Amino acid sequence: MAAPDPIIPPNPIEANVDYRYDGCYQSMMLVMAQRQIDAINASSGGDTFDNTKLLQVDTVGNTTYLGYADAGSVTSGAVWAVKRIVESGQDVVITWADGDKDYNNVWDNRLSLTYS
Repeated sequence: MAAPDPIIPPNPIEANVDYRYDGCYQSMMLVMAQRQIDAINASSGGDTFDNTKLLQVDTVGNTTYLGYADAGSVTSGAVWAVKRIVESGQDVVITWADGDKDYNNVWDNRLSLTYS
């Protein structure tokens, strides 16, 4: 018996729909947002970042924290690059802990880090 075709959700931005896919709507939207950011950076000559190291995602209200580190990193170690995404209506503000993409922050302290 052949495996069924995978279900591929439509792009909610292009389709202009609020699409709930298997309980993963927020994760899907974060991935899509990151792809758009990467495309903007690439087209404008902006710097790039190794998004393959994404290990942690935490959402508190309208704020999402993304933690990047090497696989196997402990959350209490100062080995994390932490991105903060704040959504307010149609506005989205993206900042980094310490204002940089260095792997020198503690994921466990993400709520109290200084972002710019």
